Amino acid sequence: MNIYKIKKEYENIPLPENLNSIVEKSIEKGERVHWGKRKHTAMVRTFRAAAILAAAMFILLIIMSNTSREFVMAASKIPVLGQLVKIVTWQDYREENENSILNVRLPKLENANEDNLENRINNEIRVKINGVLEEAEKRAEEYKQAFLDTGGKEEDWYPMEINIDYEVKCNNDVILSFVIEKSESYASVYTEKYYYNIDLETGKDLKLSDILGPNYVERANEVIKESIEERVKNGETFFGYGTDDLEEWKFVTISDETKFYVNDKGQAVIVFDKYEIAPGYMGFVEFTIE
Repeated sequence: MNIYKIKKEYENIPLPENLNSIVEKSIEKGERVHWGKRKHTAMVRTFRAAAILAAAMFILLIIMSNTSREFVMAASKIPVLGQLVKIVTWQDYREENENSILNVRLPKLENANEDNLENRINNEIRVKINGVLEEAEKRAEEYKQAFLDTGGKEEDWYPMEINIDYEVKCNNDVILSFVIEKSESYASVYTEKYYYNIDLETGKDLKLSDILGPNYVERANEVIKESIEERVKNGETFFGYGTDDLEEWKFVTISDETKFYVNDKGQAVIVFDKYEIAPGYMGFVEFTIE
């Protein structure tokens, strides 16, 4: 369920037309139970004031949920049933060998309402990162062999550094979004990022359409193009803009494969890899779709 669905459900909460009558009957019932036929006392007045205050707070809740997107997002972070799904560090270690230096910090899910979700994500992370580490170790071995084959000396070789870490972007009772980053450092730095966006109510992976709605392509394209033009004016460089002749690399549209995460405000943040739409020194380029 996304933020728009949450808001819709709040909007559909009916406000009783006979709210005043309900409050008065509750007061009368309370008076009969606790005080019988006695006249109003200070305690009765306190009870009446509390009932009126509760009704006022209920009305305020309806009004706020219908008018404030920030309120709805804040409310979505309040745990209603059980604990929030937690993402904790599963492995944290440093390992060195003659070819490489590994610095690894990996996450895992806990307290998922569905065991299938917890097992699926944790196993997916384990399999993915094991494969990534095997490939990185193989590259480190190949780099060393190439170094030696081209005249390098064993004592002059220094291991390739491989770093894996993660960052939680959003974690409430509706959405869990986090990123695992892997980098390899030798003559240069090579970085990859893996994005996990999970609907905690259904256990399914979130799509951009779940966050932005059915017209997500047009909506995202408009924001990205406007942002690129503004950033170019401020001195940033993007392929196909200004004096750059790489017209075929100019941003045109997102696709179903476009990477993204969800920030702590419930907004989709679209991410482009290095060299995808801009020079490498720009790094990973992000656009927040509000």
